This record gives sequence, C-alpha cells and structure tokens, in this order.
Amino acid sequence: MTENIATNVAKAFDDSTKQFNDVQASLLTAAKQSALASIDVYEKSVTTVLDFQEKLVESTGFAGANGLVAAQVKLFSDLNAAGVSAARSVFA
Repeated sequence: MTENIATNVAKAFDDSTKQFNDVQASLLTAAKQSALASIDVYEKSVTTVLDFQEKLVESTGFAGANGLVAAQVKLFSDLNAAGVSAARSVFA
C-alpha cells in the first residue's frame, strides 16, 4: 500500500511538472510573438514618420533642404534597420 501511495504521489508530481513546463513554454512563445509584433509596429511607425518628413520637406520647395533631409532619412533608416534586425534576432 505504501508503494502504491508513493507511486501515485510521484506520478502526480511528474504530471504537475509537465503541466508547468507546458504552460511556461506557451507563455514564452506568446511573449516572443508579442515582442516581434511590437518590433513590426515600431518599424512601420518609423518608416511612416520618415516618409512624412521627406514629403513635408519636398512640399516646401526649398531645394537645399531636400538633400539634407534625404541624407538624414537614409542614415536614420539604416541605423533603424540594424537595430530592428538585432532585436528580431534576439526573439527569433
């Protein structure tokens, strides 16, 4: 009888441990998906702001500002792409 109780307790402990590990894995997967979605939203937002900035400067007709803003947008886009790529690699 004692062996049966010990076996039941051990099985219950093993089942609980498996459940805990399954829940933990599910939470980790959900957190990674959420982080990747947030990165996508951030990247799209930055792209939208930079596009707006370029269009705004182009609409002023001030030729000297076009080149300067285009260079600034390219620099920021490149830096942003590197940062987003690094962040994605952490969660992939």
